[in-house]
Amino acid sequence: MEALNSESLHLIIFPTEQCNLRCWYCYEQYQIGTMPDNIIAGVKRLLTKRYQGLKQLNISWFGGEPLLAVGCIRAISQHIHWLNSQFPSVQYHANITTNATLLSQDLYNELCIYGINLFHITLDGPRWIHDRLRRYRGGQGSFDRIWGNLLSIRNESKGGAGKILLRIHYSMDTWHHLEFLIKDICREFEADKRFKLYFRPIQRLSDKCNPALLSFPKKRQAEIESSLRGFMAASEMEEVLPANENSICYAAAANSLGVRSNGTLCKCTVALDKPINNIGRIDSDGTLVINQMRWRLWLHGLSTGDQKSLVCPLRAMLNGFADNWAKVENEELSKLLNSQ
Repeated sequence: MEALNSESLHLIIFPTEQCNLRCWYCYEQYQIGTMPDNIIAGVKRLLTKRYQGLKQLNISWFGGEPLLAVGCIRAISQHIHWLNSQFPSVQYHANITTNATLLSQDLYNELCIYGINLFHITLDGPRWIHDRLRRYRGGQGSFDRIWGNLLSIRNESKGGAGKILLRIHYSMDTWHHLEFLIKDICREFEADKRFKLYFRPIQRLSDKCNPALLSFPKKRQAEIESSLRGFMAASEMEEVLPANENSICYAAAANSLGVRSNGTLCKCTVALDKPINNIGRIDSDGTLVINQMRWRLWLHGLSTGDQKSLVCPLRAMLNGFADNWAKVENEELSKLLNSQ
């Protein structure tokens, strides 16, 4: 099973947990700043230790807005580039989740050189909707800057080859206003095969999200997405993503680990405020100090085959999968679960 493969490593790195936007539905708290030099050094040393035994390395840059700390991305990516020259058999892939407000054409090209070959970028609707939901900290809208950067990347004929995956958000209030955005995307970007799009509902991923954010049934989601595809006409821009059902979440995999910008280790990029998600720390020498009890909770699905724990270990934990196990293990485990 790939999730247990010790020759494969997936690191989700938070170069900063600050952001220049304040999206209406965001769950993050922006309490941690840029990754300091000693943690950057620790990540580089960890990779140096692991590289010779790897066949595959996957890096996901996350945040906050990771491009606010592009110096961290450069430092670690350049080190990986050097390691690749020493161990060329290792397959290296990297992706970044960015709001694209800082993603100039030149920076996009530079990141592609570093091996970042997939860019996840979100649009929430045409300008008047997007700017209502995804504003800068000062209150102004972000649509024009993002759209301008995307056009600039498209216009550079000798630019990088990184794939740009546009995530089109919808809600019950906005989906029926997305027609012109979808048609504009198809008109402007269909000829550039680097650009793809897919649809996702705005979800309440955490209790830190805006309490006014509502979810809706999967059947209704399927109906809406079918309608949205109708706006694409004969376009082949849609990216067909695997269904979540019966898949293994990255947080349930033994070879996937998040490194937050203060050096805290985590498993889930959503449950950043949950104590159970703090599984240890990385030291400046690259040593991983792991809380084994918490670590085993996240890997419960791999050890038992429980499908719900594999699909979403956090939801399974909070729904009490470990109640009986906690009684057998010790009272501390029960207290940990009850603290969520």
